[in-house]
Amino acid sequence: MNKLAEELNKTIQKNAPNVFEMFSSMGKELYFPKGILSQSAEAKQKATRYNATIGIAKEGTEAMHLPSVMKQFSGHLPNEVLPYAPSTGKPELRKKWREEIYRKNPGMEGKDISLPIVTSGITHGLSLAADLFIDKDDVVLLPDQAWGNYNMIFGVRHGANIVRYNFFSADDGFDIEGFRRYEGFFELPGLGQTVRLIGSAINGVDEIIPEGNIAVSVIEGNEEIDFKAIEMGTPNPVGGLEFTFLEESSFSGFQVSRDPANVLIWIASILFMLGICAVFYFPYRQVWVLTQPSSQGSSRLLIRIRGSRIFNSGSELNTLFKQLEKKLSKHPKNEKKGK
Repeated sequence: MNKLAEELNKTIQKNAPNVFEMFSSMGKELYFPKGILSQSAEAKQKATRYNATIGIAKEGTEAMHLPSVMKQFSGHLPNEVLPYAPSTGKPELRKKWREEIYRKNPGMEGKDISLPIVTSGITHGLSLAADLFIDKDDVVLLPDQAWGNYNMIFGVRHGANIVRYNFFSADDGFDIEGFRRYEGFFELPGLGQTVRLIGSAINGVDEIIPEGNIAVSVIEGNEEIDFKAIEMGTPNPVGGLEFTFLEESSFSGFQVSRDPANVLIWIASILFMLGICAVFYFPYRQVWVLTQPSSQGSSRLLIRIRGSRIFNSGSELNTLFKQLEKKLSKHPKNEKKGK
C-alpha cells in the first residue's frame, strides 16, 4: 500500500472510524498522487511570481482571450472562466455548495462535512461511490426501475450481487411494505448491550436475511458492534455472545380499518349495476316514419323499425300499427267519412 494511502487511512480511522469501516478494499488503497494535480493546486496558493505547472498563455496578468469569446460570459473575468478548472471543482463553488447544504438541512448544523466534490454527472458520482464502498459479492439493493448502467457500475466493474425490489406499489405509491421486517429487542443490563432480532422481509426475496433465517444485531451504546444472519438450529457467535435460532412460529392476522369514501364507492357501484340492468331491460331501437301524399288526397305512411338482436321487431311493428290505426280512426276527417 502506498505511504500516502496509509497516512490517509490513519487520519480517517482516527477521525471517522465508521466511515473507514465502510471503505472497500479499493477505497482503502486510493490516494491523491503528488503529481501535476497536487502541484498545480499548491502553486495556485504559493507561486506568486512564476507558475510552471500549467500550460496557458497570458497577456499581462489575464488569460489570453478573444473579445468575441469573452462577451459570451458577461459579468465574469477571463481568469475566472478560461484557465483549467481543478479536478475536484472550483474551491469557491464547493464552499458555496457546502453553505447551501447547511442552509437546506438545518439538522446538520454543528456537524462537520467535507467540501462537496464536483463530478461529471450522476453516473460518474455513482462510479466513484462504488470504487470507495463496494467490494466483490457485496449486496447492492436497486429498484426495479433503474438505469442499465447501474448493472455495469456495480455488477460488472465491482462484482456486486444486485438485488432488485419493487419501487412502486399497486396503488401507485412507494412500496414501503417491500422493505418491512418484523423486529424486536431486549436489553442485557449487565453488559450494557441491546440485542435486536430481525426477521426476513415480509414481501419479496430478502438477500440480506434469507427466508427461514433471523438476523441478530448487538448494539453497545449507540454503536452496532456486530450483525449476523443465523440459520435455524445452529449456534452462532455474535458480538461475543452465542445465539441459537430454535424455531419459527407462523401466524396470521387481519386489520380493521374505516374508509370514509366507502359510501361513495357503494353508491357508484349501485348506479353502475342499475345502468347495466337498464341497458338489458330497455333494448335499443330506432323507428323511421315517412309520409307520402297520394293523388286522391290521402296519405301513405311508411314505417321502418330497427333494434338489437334480442328485439322482436315484427311484434313491435304490429303493436305500433294497431296503435296508429286506433288513433287515426278517431281523427275528425276519418269520422266524417265514416258517417
